[in-house]
Amino acid sequence: MLRQRDNSPFDVGDAEDLPYPDASFDVVLSTLGVMFTPDQEKAAKELLRICQPGGKIGLANWTPEGFVGHMFCTLGKYVPPPPPGIKPPHYGAPRSSRSRSSVRESPP
Repeated sequence: MLRQRDNSPFDVGDAEDLPYPDASFDVVLSTLGVMFTPDQEKAAKELLRICQPGGKIGLANWTPEGFVGHMFCTLGKYVPPPPPGIKPPHYGAPRSSRSRSSVRESPP
């Protein structure tokens, strides 16, 4: 359970090049942001890099099976495809997330 803390910072930055030292945080959170990075593998490594061993990484991402994933499939018939490497509705898919999390397993 998360507790709201008035002193909790929320920063905006480049998810592929985060301006923090290694193992800076015990919790790292991205809400509908990291899934839009052009190089999602690089962004995943950055999240792992700044998370302390045994820390938690929380992501809120759209899934291919959800409403937005279906909307993208419909829109994809009428608009140009996204730039290479950007697949927002696939970032939240369990198989895709597991492959990124295996970049480095953080010991408990």
